[in-house]
Amino acid sequence: MSKLSGVLEKLPHCPIALTVSVIASRWKLLIIRDLLVSTKRNSELLASLDGISQKVLTSTLKEMVKQGLVNRKIYPEVPPRVEYSLTPLGFSLVPVLIALKDWGEHFQQTMGLESAEKDVNDLYMEMLQKQLKDRGVANASNLSKELDSQFGTLFAELQAKDLEAVFASKSA
Repeated sequence: MSKLSGVLEKLPHCPIALTVSVIASRWKLLIIRDLLVSTKRNSELLASLDGISQKVLTSTLKEMVKQGLVNRKIYPEVPPRVEYSLTPLGFSLVPVLIALKDWGEHFQQTMGLESAEKDVNDLYMEMLQKQLKDRGVANASNLSKELDSQFGTLFAELQAKDLEAVFASKSA
């Protein structure tokens, strides 16, 4: 038996438990949220994730690369530059993030909590959600099909157009 099959046998069989085991960390969903907006360097992620240590960020990114959620690109420069971006599998978590955002807003309203001022990530998530709905991508299965058929063009278009609008509305 190979090492990989031993690891695969230990994964939960329930799809919900499996999803939680893949993304259940204090930082993974926030890293994914940040990488939705754009490719980032380690220092940019460290600055945007309040309270994370360099050691935890490095180990979490390594784990996410192994899981196929994140790409790690090393540029042959001195000093070396490393950038992180989402893979199509990482982007397929968009409906999960949207559902978490929606539920968080619902919880804030239900409990009478004050909602925080929206940041660039919130604005981008809202635009991404609208763009996906406009394209007929209303649920995770539709998103998976869309990602498989036109991942590159879909997210290149979303990021190029929508990031300009997000930053324009943020500065306005």
